[in-house]
Amino acid sequence: MGGVKGTLNVDYERNSVCLGANFFCKIANIHIEGKNNSLTIGDNNEIIINDNVSVVTELKVYCHDNSQCCKINIGNRTSFYKTEISTYDNGSTVSIGNDCMFGYDTIVYNTDGHAIFQKDKLINIAKDLIIGDHVWCGWGSTILKNSYIAGGCVVGKGAIVSGKFEEVNSVIGGVPAKILKRNIRWDRKSVNRVLEIKSAEKV
Repeated sequence: MGGVKGTLNVDYERNSVCLGANFFCKIANIHIEGKNNSLTIGDNNEIIINDNVSVVTELKVYCHDNSQCCKINIGNRTSFYKTEISTYDNGSTVSIGNDCMFGYDTIVYNTDGHAIFQKDKLINIAKDLIIGDHVWCGWGSTILKNSYIAGGCVVGKGAIVSGKFEEVNSVIGGVPAKILKRNIRWDRKSVNRVLEIKSAEKV
């Protein structure tokens, strides 16, 4: 775990930890419970952190201890400021694409935690929560179970996303979230840096 300061506690047996190349984290406090888990946390769950992922402040990832066959996959070059990712229902998945950016106090929550019935039918099973490539989730935004966010989108500050947003390059915001703008493009560079570049190009 080169480049990581903090603690790694692995309880029980037959667990493995494998991080992608150039994984960067100032402080990592990772606690794994159960059997046959891999970090490359319940039985037979899988957490995959791909190459060049950055955790600026804090990333909490949960596959809860009585869940089975859950999977969380974090794509290349994705960054986190202070984020919590959780999945719980058996067989559920969280898939986060490449080059995504998660702001302060963002939550990706692919479960309700407790059952809801309608006329004795269980109606709130979590399956797949998917966030496409190059998605920016703004400060305090929450992505709820079974949601889909297409590539290139921006999720506004404080938005609560529940449902399918299949239009790429959109701004999604509000409670509940809806599409606010279309045909946008975002960049990791600050506004000031973009203005500097444009000013230099005019010279």
